[in-house]
Amino acid sequence: MNITFYLDGKKKQVETKTDTTLRDVLKQEKINEETGLIKLNGTLCHPLQTLKDGDTLEFVNIIYGG
Repeated sequence: MNITFYLDGKKKQVETKTDTTLRDVLKQEKINEETGLIKLNGTLCHPLQTLKDGDTLEFVNIIYGG
């Protein structure tokens, strides 16, 4: 399966297996899912959502501080 992955405005093509979840892709890319929001095809979604061929995944980092 092939998905398009955006991180910090940078586009990347990612190859995945069938029944891959968003969480699996984030782990593969070494991204901590707790530091941002996940958008699948433009909609916020849960990390356990299963991907389909041609999906677009975007990870939006949340900036915080004290």
